[in-house]
Amino acid sequence: MSCVAKPIPELNNVLAGLTETAQAILRANFVGAYLQGSFAVGDADEQTDSDFLIPVHEPISAEQECALRTVHDELLTRPEHWARHLEGRTRFWTS
Repeated sequence: MSCVAKPIPELNNVLAGLTETAQAILRANFVGAYLQGSFAVGDADEQTDSDFLIPVHEPISAEQECALRTVHDELLTRPEHWARHLEGRTRFWTS
């Protein structure tokens, strides 16, 4: 296992776009976007799904959920390999 992730430009572009879009939808509710799983520990390849987590400050609104679902549906129509190999979660935790 390598602790240094090999850059994958196409994946980085998909994740950057997804992060920017999620931040625009969630606004002040957006905490961040984080890789988890194989890519987070540098043990991934072209066959690995890219797992990510987007924590939020408060439960998302119905409008935010609808907008995020629209983004998800659009990703599945994109030609990039990585647009169809994302596994994400939006989570709210109370302290």
